[in-house]
Amino acid sequence: MKVTIFDISNGDCSLAVCSNGYGLMIDCGNNSDKLCPVDIIEENKFGLGNWSGFKHYGDGYKLTLLHITHPDYDHIKNAEKVVEKLKPKLMHKRDYDIAFPLDIQKDIDDGYKKNVCKQYRNTKHNTRPEWGFDFNQPYEIPMNEILKNENLSESPKNNSSILRIIGYGGKRMLFGGDIETNGWLWLLNNDKDFKEKISKGIDVFLAPHHGHKSGFCKDLFEIMGRPHTILSKGSEAEKEGTDVSAQYSALSSPLNYNTLNKDSRTANILTTRQNGHIFIEIDSEGTIYFQTEK
Repeated sequence: MKVTIFDISNGDCSLAVCSNGYGLMIDCGNNSDKLCPVDIIEENKFGLGNWSGFKHYGDGYKLTLLHITHPDYDHIKNAEKVVEKLKPKLMHKRDYDIAFPLDIQKDIDDGYKKNVCKQYRNTKHNTRPEWGFDFNQPYEIPMNEILKNENLSESPKNNSSILRIIGYGGKRMLFGGDIETNGWLWLLNNDKDFKEKISKGIDVFLAPHHGHKSGFCKDLFEIMGRPHTILSKGSEAEKEGTDVSAQYSALSSPLNYNTLNKDSRTANILTTRQNGHIFIEIDSEGTIYFQTEK
């Protein structure tokens, strides 16, 4: 399995591809100052366009699933282009016009609502073992719980993030969206399956909310162990004084990685701000390889 964490500054876009051609994109942010993830794929930069797509019951498609954690602009900015160019077969998301109150709906991008959601209304992702992962499961806090719980309702959109754990070769990755500390605590205290799954160990963790303090949860590390941690971030957190990279670093396992020019390095965490695009490969024996653009 190959996973790319795209460098789009303060935003999220990740691509996981299995050897059978299954393509999973988690969030689809973009940044005008950075290379567009769709263009990178279409132009086969870094070899990322070099996968054949997935065929199932006679149907073929390049991108099998587009997973939207939540409809913040920095996570959905590129949605129209992803749908137009990569034509995902399925989308997993919350239905904004059902799940979110009117005041939140007003803040959701019109292009996403009009041109993306209508094409994928009420479509949900059903995990299928033949899609190539050992494990592939979303987790979310029910929206009615978010709206009635004062610990969650202060940031309803962030805490609505649909998380995802994917596994291959006995290793597991957790994608955190923008869920905040109280959201993590709710899941740990109320979702027995989520807690059970992470208690078996998380090996790679895409930390939530671009390294902001609001998404940091020490209790999470006490259960999932010391993963290799990645932050998809620009400089916003440093400017606002909410960066907690040092806390993530202290609770994470060191990792060895190579840059594209073959330099060998060691770090406690990787960030797209410092390392650019981050490439991860997990082989069938469970060995994890990290490579970075810079």
